[in-house]
Amino acid sequence: MKFTCVSFSPLCFTVLFSFFFLFGCNQSASDATEAVSMLTAIDKWSIDRITVNDDTVLKDGKPVPSFDGITIDRYMSTITFEEDGLLVGDYNKGTAKTELKWKMVDDQVIISAMDSTVQAGEWMIDQSAIRPDAFVMYTSTQAYDFPNTTTVSLYYKK
Repeated sequence: MKFTCVSFSPLCFTVLFSFFFLFGCNQSASDATEAVSMLTAIDKWSIDRITVNDDTVLKDGKPVPSFDGITIDRYMSTITFEEDGLLVGDYNKGTAKTELKWKMVDDQVIISAMDSTVQAGEWMIDQSAIRPDAFVMYTSTQAYDFPNTTTVSLYYKK
């Protein structure tokens, strides 16, 4: 079956408009200024899912069984980016709020401990992974499967 639009019928217009609206409105940040603006514009970002080495291990607040056995049971369920470089996170287990610092370095947001003497792992957000309605932050660690490196990604949405 061949479909052609000889003239712009209402159906063709609707299809084209929908395509551009869906794919044009959720573009990733084009520069550092836009990336920071997108992150700080939302009062509270909520966790959507967590992946370990690209396998989903948490979705909709529920664990997803995985073959490698790594589970994530404590995570920041909501986070807020303050314009002054403060990141405030609320954990899912009801523990006290966590305060971290964030800064834009080239085309990446780096999240780290407030105290520079603490040797905890950093989390990164690539500028290309920041959209007006979602972003992905990730870290690489050997803590789960030494000496192998494990990548943990947290997907947040508004």
